[in-house]
Amino acid sequence: MYVTGNPRTKKELKRRVAAFNETGENPVYIINNSLFPGAKTEGKGIPVAMPQFPDPHRSYATVEVKNGIVVKVC
Repeated sequence: MYVTGNPRTKKELKRRVAAFNETGENPVYIINNSLFPGAKTEGKGIPVAMPQFPDPHRSYATVEVKNGIVVKVC
């Protein structure tokens, strides 16, 4: 899975999610790129890869998602 904004690192993803939690502006959404239609897209423990394809994945994170919006980076 990916997230909107195409962050390059877990640190950058955490910064964006924290900014959203403070201001409520510019939410970070989850992007389901899975080949499996039943892939989990809500709740805790959802893995995301950064940056997005076609760039090579160099960073990974586990996130918590509510209503399609990333609310926490674990």
